[in-house]
Amino acid sequence: MPLNLIAELQPDQVTIDLTAIRATHGSERSLALLACLIKTGQVLRLPIAVRGIEKQSEMDCARASGAVEVSGPWISPALTDVAALLETGEAADLRRSA
Repeated sequence: MPLNLIAELQPDQVTIDLTAIRATHGSERSLALLACLIKTGQVLRLPIAVRGIEKQSEMDCARASGAVEVSGPWISPALTDVAALLETGEAADLRRSA
């Protein structure tokens, strides 16, 4: 999204997808770009959510830069296949514990 559109749209939050940043810029440059995007959001007074965190270094960068929300496989691995849980009856146990 071009930066001039941020002012026009007045979003309540900006979400950064690390998967897309990694694919475009490589893993070494992705941390620098992540920090830059979070700081830009802070200057615009927008909370920043970071998705797709896969490494401790990405989490550290997001936390140090001031991200308000983070998610990804490093934080919470993907859930087990739901179809398999339904077949074995384990899904009911998950519902009860939620």
